[in-house]
Amino acid sequence: MDVAIAGGGIGGLTAAIALRRAGVEAHVYEAAEAWRPIGAGIMMPPNAMQVFASLELADRVRAAGLAVRRMELRSVGSGILQTMEGEFLERRYGHRPVFLRRSALHEVLWRSLPKEALHLGHALREVREGEALFSNGASVRARLIIGADGLSSTVRKQLFPEARLRYSGVTSFRGLATARLPEGTASAGECLGGETRFGWAAVDPETIYWFAPFLSPAGVDHRSSADRIADRYAKFPAFVQAMLKATPPETWLQTDLFDLVPPRTWVRGTVALLGDAAHATTPNLGQGGAQAIEDAAALAHRVEQFGLTERALMQYQEARQTKARWITIGSWRFGRIAHLRNPLLCLARDRMLQWAPRWVERRQLDRMFRPEI
Repeated sequence: MDVAIAGGGIGGLTAAIALRRAGVEAHVYEAAEAWRPIGAGIMMPPNAMQVFASLELADRVRAAGLAVRRMELRSVGSGILQTMEGEFLERRYGHRPVFLRRSALHEVLWRSLPKEALHLGHALREVREGEALFSNGASVRARLIIGADGLSSTVRKQLFPEARLRYSGVTSFRGLATARLPEGTASAGECLGGETRFGWAAVDPETIYWFAPFLSPAGVDHRSSADRIADRYAKFPAFVQAMLKATPPETWLQTDLFDLVPPRTWVRGTVALLGDAAHATTPNLGQGGAQAIEDAAALAHRVEQFGLTERALMQYQEARQTKARWITIGSWRFGRIAHLRNPLLCLARDRMLQWAPRWVERRQLDRMFRPEI
């Protein structure tokens, strides 16, 4: 076949869709035995929506979630630090951010591919030049092989064993609350509180996706202490406690937040990495999924230009590496300042965010929300 993609997540599915629209026979090989709901919520920012629009998927993604009316960043000590109107983002970038269940996004993507292009129960075991071998005994030969197999990528571990993950010092709970936001509350936002943060976004009129990061050593399972976790947020706005109480503790998802030290290369011969396998980032900028989607578009463009060749993969890497590295570094830094504990440093951070010139903010947004593909 033309292209075999290991991993049926956001990046792998989008890559297959983009490649097939370019006339390339692309197949997805996913370890799971069936498509099941996973995760909680996710944001599709304007750069991702622009790519989806080019693939004629933007309307379907928007219909599966809610477009942002207003976003805000606040802190426990200083109140609102910054706001961003969805209308402004739509005028400037063509699309508002959309929040939706992660499972809903997966469904939009896998339903956009023909059934014969999706192969479940195929956990990747080994990659060779031009061949992928799976734990179920199957093997496929392909002119290009794409490792879109996530943070713990088998492809990356085999081809680039020197690449290393780094722990951010933060773990996070996520959940979906059956609740409504109070009148006048931004439809999406985040509140900083020193050791703790809390973010929220409506994914439909009756459901709020929330995430609750806090400082913790890696590998500590906090799921049995939901009450104590809720106590960490006692000083946060009242609706934060209401969301936590509206979410059954047994449904809370905990994830330690890692990223990937930006590697020198993602390509070896006719094999390339994509998405988290290549440039996993902490979720602080809401760009993890979006960067995988940009990868998918860039890969398809380069294959159209240069064919099913090593040159196409190298050109894909060149197109994407700078922005992906910028996102990874920026997200790591924001996580550091978001979890400052010294009250004076927190106050200085809050004032810096409140008084930041508009042109600085917009320059950052322009780089983030305009795809580099």
